Amino acid sequence: MKKLCTIIALLAMFSLSVQAQSTVRVNGGGSGDLAYDKGTNYLNIGLGLGRGVRSYNYGWFGYSGLGASLNGSYEVGFHEYFSAGIYGGVGRYGIARGWNLTAIAAGVRGSFHYVALVNEALDMDLNEDKLDLYVSVVLGAEIISTNIDDEFFGDAFNDGVFLDFGTIVGGRYMLSDRFGVYSELGYGALSIWTIGLTVNM
Repeated sequence: MKKLCTIIALLAMFSLSVQAQSTVRVNGGGSGDLAYDKGTNYLNIGLGLGRGVRSYNYGWFGYSGLGASLNGSYEVGFHEYFSAGIYGGVGRYGIARGWNLTAIAAGVRGSFHYVALVNEALDMDLNEDKLDLYVSVVLGAEIISTNIDDEFFGDAFNDGVFLDFGTIVGGRYMLSDRFGVYSELGYGALSIWTIGLTVNM
């Protein structure tokens, strides 16, 4: 399942790059010309799929449970290449024998936006007016609760508050001056793959 999600995410991001040859300009946020620029503020709302929360007693692992998470983030562009903001998410994951795990995540995130650098370094013509590619780092906490009554599984998934740290590779494509779609691959708020809607604030 994780391999399938990874392949779909990569194909989605590739298709965004191909579509980015359009010349329509974005007029919301920042300078009014670019999908991302200093002064651009984004609200992202998405559905997280794939990997669930981490298993803490047995190291820094991810658990592949059935379920999904609702994720959101808000970032402010304070530099030509950098933005920062907050994120949050809530998810519910099936484990086994009718047991489930509920997790809430919240914290801060920072992103590096690199379309302009790719165009310059590789002499490409990705449309910066509609396409935004970025890598992000998240740091926060996860609140985990379970209904597990088995000794082994109970040891593997403790209830409590835990450190949340992850990295993300993402892409955003603006469909209009205010709205766009995005896809993120990596451990963000509770999921390995997130797709959703972007609002240019």
